[in-house]
Amino acid sequence: MKISCCIIGKDEVNDVVNCIKSVIDKVHEVIFVDTGSTDGTPELIKKEFPQVKLLHYKWNDDFAAARNFGLK
Repeated sequence: MKISCCIIGKDEVNDVVNCIKSVIDKVHEVIFVDTGSTDGTPELIKKEFPQVKLLHYKWNDDFAAARNFGLK
């Protein structure tokens, strides 16, 4: 069985490394849906975790839509 972890976030540069480290060796894949970070979160993920699938989603005040985008 393969398990994916989908994380949705914005401006998480201070916490994203610990968050990803806590799951990366427990799942088959990690998907990070960035909803408009301006603090360098996507760049940090690309540098530290090139194996993470990084997606960009324009936030529209709808968490379920962002989740569904990541699940797609």
